[in-house]
Amino acid sequence: MALKSTNSMTARVEGSFKQLSSAAQTLHSATDDLSKVIRQLDVSLKKLGLGFPAWVQVSGEADEVQYLSHDLGYAKVDGKWGLALREVTGNHLDTDDDAEEIWGFNDAPRALRVDAVGKIPDLLEKLLAQTEETTKKLQAKIAQAAELASVFSDLTGGVPALPQWNRHGIASESAREIEGNGGEKPAAASFREGVSFPGERALPVEKPLPAERS
Repeated sequence: MALKSTNSMTARVEGSFKQLSSAAQTLHSATDDLSKVIRQLDVSLKKLGLGFPAWVQVSGEADEVQYLSHDLGYAKVDGKWGLALREVTGNHLDTDDDAEEIWGFNDAPRALRVDAVGKIPDLLEKLLAQTEETTKKLQAKIAQAAELASVFSDLTGGVPALPQWNRHGIASESAREIEGNGGEKPAAASFREGVSFPGERALPVEKPLPAERS
């Protein structure tokens, strides 16, 4: 009886292991397929250039003191935007006890990835809502900025811009004339000489020497 019982146990172990091996291969294949789909979603979302995070809860539990939350989101992980998963734990009575761990979707524990797939539509809806809200806020700020620009324009209207002086001591527009004149100052460029501004010493006016008599 003992020998027959041992043979039966061995047969069960061998049969179960073969089935387990086959099931594991199927599991890995399914996991790889999911990873490919997620990478395609990441590429599509990146093209949108949203630039802000969003999160929806996948599962969680809490009592009067502690809480645990598993979330699916769109966030920047290791410098790259994409689908992400996180685990958040904390204490309602002591925020210093809060902790957060974030993974890129395909790097998260498999069980969490499986649970999160069904929440992808919820995340896309959350991103849509935040995009519309952000657009409204931006449009309001644009209107405010345009109004301020109009006020500044009215305040500075008619005030001439100060000339930009160069190494010749003259305005930049005249500098180009000098360069095209073989280095000689044109008559119109001499207006800088003898002119001073507040806090600046006046440049002396160069007077021509009297002509020698023959």
